[in-house]
Amino acid sequence: MGLQKTNGIVLNQFKYSETSLIVNILTEEYGKMSFIVNGVRKKKSKFPANYFQSFNLLQIVFIESKKSDLHKITEISNQIVLTDIIFNIQKTSICMFLAEIINITSQKLEKDDKLYQFLEQIIQYIDSAKNEEISNIHLWSMLRLMQFNGISPNNNFSEQNKFFNPVEGSFSYETLKNKYIYSEENSKIIHQLLGSSIDTSSKIKINKNSRLELLELMTQYFQLHIDGFKASKSLSILSEIFA
Repeated sequence: MGLQKTNGIVLNQFKYSETSLIVNILTEEYGKMSFIVNGVRKKKSKFPANYFQSFNLLQIVFIESKKSDLHKITEISNQIVLTDIIFNIQKTSICMFLAEIINITSQKLEKDDKLYQFLEQIIQYIDSAKNEEISNIHLWSMLRLMQFNGISPNNNFSEQNKFFNPVEGSFSYETLKNKYIYSEENSKIIHQLLGSSIDTSSKIKINKNSRLELLELMTQYFQLHIDGFKASKSLSILSEIFA
């Protein structure tokens, strides 16, 4: 066993004992890893609980276990100090939801520089952006996470192909006899989101009902294409925030 050092993005955490947590972290150097953090719930803990908020950007030193997949954090600090997410319920909910999607879809996630850099970009954008600039960021991000999971939709939208078929992952020229087919309105929004950038996604006009419907439809898309995918526990919270 030896000390290792890496940057990491917190995905989720859960109680392990009266004073300890298990934390899942996407590390820059080693991929997804699980850590035990002792003493978090003690009054004078050197590891305050707010370190382990979803999507926090950390620098950690840990002891690598050779006997299990559970490693022990010995030192921790902020890689980048986030100034708004922790105080903003809308941003916190988005981060919890996206982190949970990543955690669910990446049971065994190896080192992936492109995914790590993408998530850093998303987190810093959410933290610095105004609330109205992140109104569609969860939908935009979900479409990009599909790409990292190898299930990205084909953006073949046209006047002829204007109905999105999630089973095939592409646009069709007719509604077909398919209970999963998207409406023409929602299909067009999918096309627009696929063609937008992180800072132009908020300019796409989506009403509240469509936003909530698309959130559920995209979650369903993951279920259709990834075996064992379960709906995110934070989906209902995010739905309330954007209602």
